[in-house]
Amino acid sequence: MLINKRLKSLVLPVTLMLSVFLTACTQYTANSTSKVEEDALGENTAQAGLRQYNVLGESYLVPSGSSVWEAQLKKIIENNSALEKKGLQLLSYKLDKKINSERELGKLKNEMEPMIPDFDRQSQKFKLDDIKMSKQDFNVFLDMIMPTSLTAKQQTVIKPQKDGGQTGATYFFENNDLSTVNLQWEYEGKSVYTTCFVSEKKGIVYDNILYFITDKELAISH
Repeated sequence: MLINKRLKSLVLPVTLMLSVFLTACTQYTANSTSKVEEDALGENTAQAGLRQYNVLGESYLVPSGSSVWEAQLKKIIENNSALEKKGLQLLSYKLDKKINSERELGKLKNEMEPMIPDFDRQSQKFKLDDIKMSKQDFNVFLDMIMPTSLTAKQQTVIKPQKDGGQTGATYFFENNDLSTVNLQWEYEGKSVYTTCFVSEKKGIVYDNILYFITDKELAISH
């Protein structure tokens, strides 16, 4: 099962996959909500200084005046049919609070409980139950994605972008950038709530559900 492979990756440096929903470029200033065509991506878009994000393999421009993370969440809700076929729906999101220090980020991570969706190939649906992951392993895992301990920082290397942003799946704390957003999901007829970490520059950084949903799993047909 997929969950076992992910647990084994805890001992490795963070080179984890980016979810189908969480890929975003971090250039600045956008002016459109339309889908970006294949031949319009790349150099021309970068030169224009447009912010982009991907949902279900399609690239979109971030609307002017909107944050990357909010554009991502809105587009995910618009595409709920893909998730619904796999047993999940994102119903709503609400900005919670700004994270003002690395210490506060560490505290919030420690308060989180393990909940990682596993994809059951027999039923072709995501499962949020029967997840075997210790709190200790979960804390190590989160510290690879959002390092706050000295050990995690020393083991993680990132390549800075020209605009000062970050690349890859690892997020290093920056002042006035990181916030939490409360997400409401529907799973098996009941509401499930998760805490999503979002960056004004990078977009969605981590959520217990979104981080593990890949295009490969969504593409598998019934």
